[in-house]
Amino acid sequence: MNNKVMRVRKTDYERVVLTETCPYEVPIIFENVGIYRLLKISSGHTKVEHPTTKLLIDKIIIKDQTVYTVPMPYKIRKDSESFRELSLLHPASQNEIVSFYKEFQYKIINLCGLSDFSIRSPKKIASKYYKKNNMQWVNEYKSDKMIDVTNEMKYKHLTSYFSYHGYRRLYNFFDSYEFMRLERKFSVFWSLDVSRCFDSIYTESINWSNQEKDFSKSNSDVKNTFGSVFNRLMKTSNHNDSSGILIGPEVSRIFAEIIFQKIDSDIKKILQADKLESGEHYEIRRYVDDIYVFSRSDHEALKVYEAVDKSLKKYKLSLNKSKTAKVRRPFVTKKTQVMLEIKSRLKNLEEKLLEKTESDNKLSPKRLMNKHHIIISFANEIKSLCLDDASSYTMACNFLIKALTNISIKFCKRNYKRNFEKKSLSLFSDFFIVIVDLLFHLFTVNPSHSGSVQLCKMTTAVAEFCDKVIPAEAPLIKSQIFSRCLDFFKSSEFSKISHQYSDDTLLETLNMLIVSSCLGDDYMLSTKDLNSIFEINSERTLSYFEIIVLLYYIKDNPTYSVIRSRVISSIHDTLSDMSDIKSSTIKAYLFFEATTCPYLDEQDKVILVKRALESTGLASHLTIGYDALQVTHDLEGVRYCSSWDKAAMMSLLEKKELHAVY
Repeated sequence: MNNKVMRVRKTDYERVVLTETCPYEVPIIFENVGIYRLLKISSGHTKVEHPTTKLLIDKIIIKDQTVYTVPMPYKIRKDSESFRELSLLHPASQNEIVSFYKEFQYKIINLCGLSDFSIRSPKKIASKYYKKNNMQWVNEYKSDKMIDVTNEMKYKHLTSYFSYHGYRRLYNFFDSYEFMRLERKFSVFWSLDVSRCFDSIYTESINWSNQEKDFSKSNSDVKNTFGSVFNRLMKTSNHNDSSGILIGPEVSRIFAEIIFQKIDSDIKKILQADKLESGEHYEIRRYVDDIYVFSRSDHEALKVYEAVDKSLKKYKLSLNKSKTAKVRRPFVTKKTQVMLEIKSRLKNLEEKLLEKTESDNKLSPKRLMNKHHIIISFANEIKSLCLDDASSYTMACNFLIKALTNISIKFCKRNYKRNFEKKSLSLFSDFFIVIVDLLFHLFTVNPSHSGSVQLCKMTTAVAEFCDKVIPAEAPLIKSQIFSRCLDFFKSSEFSKISHQYSDDTLLETLNMLIVSSCLGDDYMLSTKDLNSIFEINSERTLSYFEIIVLLYYIKDNPTYSVIRSRVISSIHDTLSDMSDIKSSTIKAYLFFEATTCPYLDEQDKVILVKRALESTGLASHLTIGYDALQVTHDLEGVRYCSSWDKAAMMSLLEKKELHAVY
């Protein structure tokens, strides 16, 4: 059976929560499909057995417009010295975003199409995607691009509500023919950085981008315009705070894009008054809040810089002058040079490891006389290329982790149906050991969320390949992966990210635990190791993400009974008082997660349901026992945000790869 082209049901507005309201950087097992299902129940499109279940869901996700919600903040590693704080939105706020898209989707497209500076903006509503044929081998992957206007038919999963114009990732622009054309035309290139953009955006400025500032202020009592609704939505979803917008959800990038489209227009007007015309004297390319100026001279570039600075200040934004980069033709930076060299070294490595057979499109592992020498030599080459620039090394690690993962998956795919002689099996082990060692080395020295997703892809694909194709070698290769996971948990970088940024376990660590779980039940961490990684003790209440990842890992395995008790205790500690469940994101998510998790006992779920019914005013002294039990059974049938099924890992990873947007 071939893949099928599927049409998006455009009246299914709840699909907004699948692509627009949840950050890409979440634990690997997490996807926002649970909110989608709850909204379907709330709207009546999905039936539940007991009416109290729907009433309870309505109470939590349908709220008064005057009430604000409190997002759940969490941190991810940005680089070796800093972190980025992202936020998970309350289901009620996500429901409001669905309503907003339903009413204003065409207005969004219109306001995002006003500037020719932008190289990433919504252009139309996505209408088609590919549905994968489940009979295909699980390791068949597609490109990770978002849906765009010219190639939206190429994707197997719907990945964005809108089809986009421009470039999915910034590096795509620098590798494009358009960038070459701009280099031919202009001799000066400046890169400008907007200081703390999302943290500095004033939500009221969405009104200023649609009409004059003075008019907006004098008509602040108008409540139903596009700007006033969007402004209110961004505030109420963020503790009613008008200073800054949440980082992570795609809807925040669209909010910023609309404001920057107006800033682009203001820049162009200022420069026209200065007798500078776009396309003749200069050109600007903007990727969300990254601004790139191409001009004929430094004098004209300075004029553009001043116009950008002036226009940003009108919206309470500013340039980070210390990060302004100025380059004369050729537009080659240190990072560009490093990437060219890295790609050359990677090609040489692949030629050392694999032999291609053109006739049957097969990849065969070469005999490696000294695999440790190959590993050390390649790692040293990469380090030497990045010796003078730490940021280049971060970039190199991220690129190579993805590239080596793709090589391993391509190798598995092309050899999946081959028969091998017993004497050649050691060649496969050597190939995988080199790939595994390099991947884990690059990740351990530079942990990142995207890197952990790639490691999970590699581990899932390689483990399945070994089990089905070369079972005799599987223990050796899996042991190597497991050993490298342990090395990460004992590394100095792990210790650093475990204590420097947050009391909670960071995403990179949570994902590495998921990576190790892909090896199977024979490769499980000891209770001592788990306690050490998570610092599980009676004094600390585990976070929502820690709880779901630990439950995924330990399931109902009696070996981890003490840890399981601590996890359940953390759930009850967090949900002991549900009076604010209609506003608290962590309580809303944890309640639905716990009551739908297959690894919690029914009695624990009933206790939580009783508390929720009482806190939302739905409890009755006559029917509380009956209602709580029935609601619990109803909720158990709803798969919430965490995927508890290891067999679904490859499909989930594929969708996450496609959803990475910024």
